[in-house]
Amino acid sequence: MDELSCLAPAKVNLYLKVLGRRPDGYHEILSLFQMVSLYDTLNICSLKKKNALQLEGNFDCSARENLIFQAVEIFRRETGINHGWRIIVEKRIPAGAGLGGGSSDGATTLSVLNTLCKNPLRPDQLIKLGLALGSDVPFFLAAPAACIGGRGDQIQPLVPRTDINLVIIYPGFKINTAAAYRWLNIKKLINPGTFESGVNAGKIIKMYRYNPVNRWKLENTFTAAIEGRFPQISRLRKELKELGALYSGLSGSGPTVFAIFDRHSTAKRAESILTSCYTLVKNIHALDKIPVGILKYM
Repeated sequence: MDELSCLAPAKVNLYLKVLGRRPDGYHEILSLFQMVSLYDTLNICSLKKKNALQLEGNFDCSARENLIFQAVEIFRRETGINHGWRIIVEKRIPAGAGLGGGSSDGATTLSVLNTLCKNPLRPDQLIKLGLALGSDVPFFLAAPAACIGGRGDQIQPLVPRTDINLVIIYPGFKINTAAAYRWLNIKKLINPGTFESGVNAGKIIKMYRYNPVNRWKLENTFTAAIEGRFPQISRLRKELKELGALYSGLSGSGPTVFAIFDRHSTAKRAESILTSCYTLVKNIHALDKIPVGILKYM
């Protein structure tokens, strides 16, 4: 086998609490991640020329900034396998949207290269390489849903809920993640050393596993900072509530907004009303049946 086509799914942060800075300079987080049915498609095939890389796709960054390119380089360094690769990407997940598209592409690349090269790396080694690429990457190598702690390296896989009716709205502009962190009120962030991460993670996991969706208590630390700079986000969330959403919030640092509905018919109605107003309105479902460490192949 020297070629694979695969789907790299987006994610939403159903819950996201950002804590203060750690000694290594990263912020501690506590988050609830879930993959959703919005995908990029990657086709990866081997080339005869060693160390070659042909990367094709509609990207908003240079090749060296692309996590797919970086994933190939880090895989080669770690394994010493210098095969050439051609990678064709069909982008559907907007860049800079808080949906983890770049992280998912990087994770998918690591996973597929490992498969095509007959699994020289164990799942824990892949996750370690993923963390070197970015804080969200390990999640995409671990599970379709998970409670995430640390800087993204503490992953508690969860059986994904499939009874969630979601509508995702991309307002049509990007937010730089590093800038979003700078906009947070540092004085109001909880010190990681005083936050009982394990206790609070347990509460979130219990809520996700056992509570009906209409009893979930969700939040995102970025909301106030983002809405203060982009009032259209606040208006959009209000509009979604008026259309029947149980909850609407940012995914990651935004600007994408997701809304949870108790019925599929209500979600479809909201999608129909909003489609003419926004760049991306997607009625999606929670993603399940993805084996750990391997993303869904076509």
